Amino acid sequence: MTIQDGNGTASNDESTIQTQKHAHTLMNIESCYSRFGGAFEKVVQLFDQHNSADPNQENDGTNLMPRELLYARRLTAWVFKLDSNPTEIVLLASRCQHIGRWAMPRNSYPMTKPGYLAWRTALKKYHADLAEKYLMSAGYEPSVIQKIRDLLLKTNLRQDPEMQIIEDALCLVFLEFQLAELSRRTDENKMVNALQKSWAKMSSAARKHALALPFSEPNMALVKKALSQDLPGARETDGMTAQNISSNHAIRSIKPH
Repeated sequence: MTIQDGNGTASNDESTIQTQKHAHTLMNIESCYSRFGGAFEKVVQLFDQHNSADPNQENDGTNLMPRELLYARRLTAWVFKLDSNPTEIVLLASRCQHIGRWAMPRNSYPMTKPGYLAWRTALKKYHADLAEKYLMSAGYEPSVIQKIRDLLLKTNLRQDPEMQIIEDALCLVFLEFQLAELSRRTDENKMVNALQKSWAKMSSAARKHALALPFSEPNMALVKKALSQDLPGARETDGMTAQNISSNHAIRSIKPH
């Protein structure tokens, strides 16, 4: 079944506007791949070919395209914004982060909290196994493949700087492209909880990027509510309060790097 997220929505929808702004970023990223050599380019093509089979479609601001292919490009774009010279391993792990996700939908597991956790665990292994197959096909060494598996399985979530870059990018893709749609169909308290969890995962640099995003007023209110409540490590690290978040959001002329 094809789901056409974003198709037919108003032209001023915040996620569509943000996608249009970043179209040039996606093209620039593609031109950087040659510096990593043939194996890198080959496996990126394999990842993208696999994700091109996603039957679910999403609007990239101009056209509909396979959802997971678009997601991989958006994630890679944020990696480059967070680190102007990311490692080959980080780029590969970000490009296959959700590879083939449509093949294991949420409803394939019980719709309970234990079912959700089991689904998430199975998904990570599924992505890692798929990625390993393509990495081996492209000729990568076992040590490189294992490192990428570790990043996909999130085995060193709090200790690995490369994992932090990917985690930051994941959170920023959520905030930039998914928050608006999700907030329209989700209870406010659940949204606040989701925002707090995302904020807690992010580095200080990623939080600054997040606060520069042009949220709609309702979604900015959700962000302010989430950050006005107790969140260990967040406001102490950033010096952010609900009041100066509003000031930061008001400066529209500042563009994220």
